[in-house]
Amino acid sequence: MKRNGKIESMTWQLTSKEGKIAALYVRVSSNDYGQNGERRESVPLQIEKAKAYAEKQGWQSKLYDKDCDISGMEDIADRPSILELMLDIKAGRVHTVIFRAIDRLFRNKAEGYKFFYEVAKPNGINIISLTEPIDITTPYGEQMLDQLLGSAQTVPLARAKESRDSKDKMATDGTLRTRPALGYTVIESDGKRSGIIKESEAAIVREIYKRYLAGEGLSKIGKSLNEQGKRGKCGGIFYNFNISQIIRNAIYKGELVYNGTSCATPYPAIIDAETWAQANAQLKRRGYKGGTSSRNKSLLAGAIKCGYCHSKLKTGGKQISSDVYIMAKLNQRGKVYRLYRCNTFVRLGKSNCSESIGLGADMVETFATDWLKYIVENKSEKGTDLKAAQAKLEYINAK
Repeated sequence: MKRNGKIESMTWQLTSKEGKIAALYVRVSSNDYGQNGERRESVPLQIEKAKAYAEKQGWQSKLYDKDCDISGMEDIADRPSILELMLDIKAGRVHTVIFRAIDRLFRNKAEGYKFFYEVAKPNGINIISLTEPIDITTPYGEQMLDQLLGSAQTVPLARAKESRDSKDKMATDGTLRTRPALGYTVIESDGKRSGIIKESEAAIVREIYKRYLAGEGLSKIGKSLNEQGKRGKCGGIFYNFNISQIIRNAIYKGELVYNGTSCATPYPAIIDAETWAQANAQLKRRGYKGGTSSRNKSLLAGAIKCGYCHSKLKTGGKQISSDVYIMAKLNQRGKVYRLYRCNTFVRLGKSNCSESIGLGADMVETFATDWLKYIVENKSEKGTDLKAAQAKLEYINAK
C-alpha cells in the first residue's frame, strides 16, 4: 500500500496475548447527541458491549474512558486516554484494542494514521471494531481500515458544512439565532425573537465609545470600569481585547454581520453609525489588532498560577501604565529575558494583586521538565499520574 509517497508492507503481524490485556476504548463527544438531547451511543452501552466481547474471548481488560466530551478531530496530544493507551502499547502491556466503531477512536485521518501505523502496527496490536468488518491481518482488512478512517473524518466535515449552510439561510431570512451582546436581552413571541436594549448594560457600551473617542486608551477604560465594579455580559472583567470587540461589533449600530455579509437583525442600535465608524477608524489608526501573538506562547503559559490571587501566569506583553509592569525585561548586557507574571497584576495593577515579582521563564520551564523526568525515572507517583507525566514528557521532547 502506498502512503505519503512510500510503499508499505500489507502484513500486520500480531503480538502474543500472553501476559497482556485488551484495551477497551470508549468515547462520546459533545457533538454526539440526538435531537432530543440523548447521546447516540452512550458510554455505559459502549463499555457493556466491549467488556462482553473481551470476556467472551477470555481476555483480561482495561478501560480507557477519559476522552469523553473530547472531539475525535482533536490532536492526540489533547486526548489523555489515547496518550495513555499509546504508552501502554509501547510498554508491551496491550495485545488488542476494542472499540464500538472507528469514529470512536478517531475522526482525524492524519492522527489515526499516526496511531495505527506508527504505534499499533509496529507493536503487533490487534484491532477489533464491534460494528465494522476489520481484519488487519489481511491486505483487504488494512485497506478497509484506511477507508473507514477517511469516512470517519468526512462525517463531521459534512455536518459542519450542513450547519454553515443552515446558518447562511437563516441569516438571509433574518432568523439567525445569535447570543445577545452586552447591552441587549432577547424575548421570544410566537417563535420570533426580538432584541431589547438593556439600559444598565447599554450605558457601559456608550461610555466605552465616548471615552475612546475622547482619547482614552483601552487599558485605562478597562481599569476604570473594573474599579467601578462594572462587568461584561457574563460577569467577567474588562480588558483590552473584549473592549476592542465591543468597539468593532457592528450590532451596536443596528447591523448584524455574518460571514462578512450584513443581515437582518432583531437588535436596535445603541449608538449611531457615525460614532461607530469614528471609533473603528481610531482603533485602526492606533494599530490595535487584538488577540494573542504566537510569538508569546510559552511552555507553561496558563498552566501555573499566582500564589496570591490564583490568576494564571503568562509571558509576553508590554508596559501598560505606571503601576503595571512589563513581562519581558533587559538584563545588564541588554539581552531580553522572559518572565512569567500574574495576569491579574499585569492587566489591573497593584489594587487587584500585590504579587509583582516575576519568575524567570527559562528557570521555571527547566524545573518543570526536570520534575517530569524525575517522576518518570523514579516512578515516585501513582500509576495514572506517572503515565500522564511520561506521555506529556514525550510530547515536550518531540517538540
